[in-house]
Amino acid sequence: MTTLELNLPDDALEFLQVRATQEGFENVNAYLAALIGQMRNRFTRKDWDEKIREGLRAPAVVMTRERWKQLEKDVLEGAGE
Repeated sequence: MTTLELNLPDDALEFLQVRATQEGFENVNAYLAALIGQMRNRFTRKDWDEKIREGLRAPAVVMTRERWKQLEKDVLEGAGE
């Protein structure tokens, strides 16, 4: 695990301590780690949402048996990377 030194005004640290306690965290470190995890998930969802919207804007393609087989092959080959 990496250590991060963070300089905060006293009132900001007090705010974090209060919020950590209110949210049921053991300490400010655990609270900040949880917030960072939530942010990471939100950005990941945002990326997926954009990819879905991009796919919906793309022209429709008729999926034949051959296209499905090729798609399966491509996915399985990509999973081996």
